[in-house]
Amino acid sequence: MSRDIFIGFVVAILLAGCAKNTPEEAVSAGIPRAIDSDNVDAFIHNPILPGFNPDPSIIRAGDDCFIATSSFEWFPGIPLYHSKDLVHWRPIGHALTRHSQADLRGIPPSAGIYAPSLHYNQGRFYLVYTIVQTDERAWPLLVTPNYLIHTDDIYGEWSEPVYLNSVGFDPSLFFDDDGKTYILSMVMDFRKSEPTMGKIALQEIDIGTGQPIGEMRIILNATNLWGTEGPHLYRRGGYYYLLVAQGGTFYEHAASIARSEHIEGPYELAPNTPFLTSKNDTTLRLQRAGHGCLVETQNGDWYMAHLASRSLMPERKSPLGRESCLQQVKWTEDGWPALAHGGVGPADSIPAPVLPAVTFENLPARDEFDDRKLRVDYQTLREPYEKNWLDLESRPGTLRLRGRRPPTSHYDVSLVARPITSYSTVAETAVRFAPERYRHKAGLAAFYDSRHFYWLAVTHDDTLGRCVELLGFENGRYQEYAKAAVHGEAAAGLRFKVSGRDIQFYYQNQNKRWKPIGNPLYFGHLADEQEGRSGFTGSMAALIAMDVLHERQWAEFEYLTIENP
Repeated sequence: MSRDIFIGFVVAILLAGCAKNTPEEAVSAGIPRAIDSDNVDAFIHNPILPGFNPDPSIIRAGDDCFIATSSFEWFPGIPLYHSKDLVHWRPIGHALTRHSQADLRGIPPSAGIYAPSLHYNQGRFYLVYTIVQTDERAWPLLVTPNYLIHTDDIYGEWSEPVYLNSVGFDPSLFFDDDGKTYILSMVMDFRKSEPTMGKIALQEIDIGTGQPIGEMRIILNATNLWGTEGPHLYRRGGYYYLLVAQGGTFYEHAASIARSEHIEGPYELAPNTPFLTSKNDTTLRLQRAGHGCLVETQNGDWYMAHLASRSLMPERKSPLGRESCLQQVKWTEDGWPALAHGGVGPADSIPAPVLPAVTFENLPARDEFDDRKLRVDYQTLREPYEKNWLDLESRPGTLRLRGRRPPTSHYDVSLVARPITSYSTVAETAVRFAPERYRHKAGLAAFYDSRHFYWLAVTHDDTLGRCVELLGFENGRYQEYAKAAVHGEAAAGLRFKVSGRDIQFYYQNQNKRWKPIGNPLYFGHLADEQEGRSGFTGSMAALIAMDVLHERQWAEFEYLTIENP
């Protein structure tokens, strides 16, 4: 056997094994686990961006690849990531950093910034995004204004937004070889006589002003699956290829592709439609796979970024949210893209492109707040942080939060958070806080949104005095789980530990020993799958301060550690 044939045989065996769970994962009782490889740089391990990182839009600019993901009600908006080799990724900032770029005050949970689309053309980066201003109760007459921003330095500031249209969410751009620029939009058709989400529209625009040129045309009216959205257009080998998401973003989610010799169509769906989905295969570690975006490396290899969830099975709960993954793509003899490992299910691990490995230093698990600004991996709710409620300067090495409105509010919540990215996570802090009333609370939360969170807070009790209280909201219902006295003025240690389906909270007693408070709680309550509605974000480890008396009580956090193995 020749060396090349032997290597191909070994790679084929490895690829055949990547699409399914390993026997060790079956022991996990529904908790998905990662796959390891002896040579980690030779493989891409999914998810590449774990935790709350949905709707990845990937591009290549020279030797650099970038991904933008959705951010919904969280600020700053549209996280950006960078890689040289598709294996190692680092956060580099956010595109929306100013209130003028995204007014999110009052935005309902899981509304706000829907799937952005990132582009690079003639040395300039472009982003189009939607600010959905209503939740599912307004369906199908959603408010979906779409905007365009640009920058010549993706590591720097982005421009002020230019309004494009309000046709529907998840738009994208296409720069054709003849110099024309187009915007693609899914069409929210709220007429009862028409499918709400079946159409994709094409509109030429002036990229400088965002103004439309000519008429908008419907180029795809797909009836094969419900919910056609997230269009991306590519040109290859004499065809225009239209990649769309279908089936909704839950357990029937999928990515499908159509093509045409003419940009305005008609577009023909591929015979292998959809070509990516986890539907009907509960053995897959990556569920809800769909919403894809293609990229070609400098060596001519093709990959697709897509979202998926490592869901708790069989109950189908996704507390980590929707995450970003990569699949290797090949082109068939008849000119259609397909998953390189075969089939339509997402693989846990795939071969990396043959590129020099470029690694990045990970952000430390423990942040002692020594800087005058928040690290790149922090976000707040609906507004930029300002010194009048989030202060890193007055006491170096301390993050001070002024108590404002409760975390159930859509306005003025003093909360700062980092994502939970593993089913084996420990988050810990210590807070100095002198509550005078039960209306004063400050502490550590496992937070999904204003209707779904667990919060261990230092507060005041008429009987216990200064104490810690474990409270929360489960599917919008207020809960009080347990209380324990913490006397004195020393900083109170607070911790939670995620162990699969369970999340247990702890506090430090006077002997500095960690003691559990309350019983283990169900992590699955902090998930996308909710009673009567859908969530689109993910669980976060959050520091929160509340003062619903006078909004003036300050809490001082000494550090935040989040260990996500």
